[in-house]
Amino acid sequence: MEIQSIKYETKQDPSFFLEKFIKISQFNKWTEEQKCLQLCLALPSECEQWYMSLNQQVKDDFELLTKTFVTRYSNNSRTLNYNQFISSDQHGREINAYVEEIQGLGQKLGKTQQEILDQIVHGLDKGNLRTSIFIINV
Repeated sequence: MEIQSIKYETKQDPSFFLEKFIKISQFNKWTEEQKCLQLCLALPSECEQWYMSLNQQVKDDFELLTKTFVTRYSNNSRTLNYNQFISSDQHGREINAYVEEIQGLGQKLGKTQQEILDQIVHGLDKGNLRTSIFIINV
């Protein structure tokens, strides 16, 4: 049985995405070539130009590819990460993508699990918040 690969969203933390991606690749026992191909397939269309600009050596070496990916899509500015963390909200996105974004930012900033959870709840769309409160109260 093979676990289906995940898709990268440009607002996600690339390191957090890669942790999951690598676990899936290990479970599926992908070769280096398969990992490179699957990573390419996991990228959204916004990343296509970046990927096409890479030389073939980087495209064929999973370690180089992931380092280049993280360098390109990481936002290393603590202030920008903090501002994104406190101002992010769901905006109609799938809840899983939203939660992963906040978790990734929170981990990058060294936030506690409680602080991350508080921010997740704070940014939920009103419909999801009401549903969550209803489920908790039942």
